Amino acid sequence: MKTEEQIKGKILEHETKINEILELRREEWNDIHIMQIESYLVGRKALLWVLADDNYLKIDSFEQRAHYEMTCFESTKIF
Repeated sequence: MKTEEQIKGKILEHETKINEILELRREEWNDIHIMQIESYLVGRKALLWVLADDNYLKIDSFEQRAHYEMTCFESTKIF
């Protein structure tokens, strides 16, 4: 069983990877970046769930920001 400190470290690792992608200029993004962000978000959510007392987690500001950036990227492909 992992300790709470190890789980929090893994959450931070996921957030760092997401932030690295979000810091890239959107012109450099491709569909792989979107898939990576989504994958890290799922992993982060699972780790947060392990630490949570509730069975359901709401979207927090970090996840909301990542989804916003992905939506902006996807909308640029339309036009």
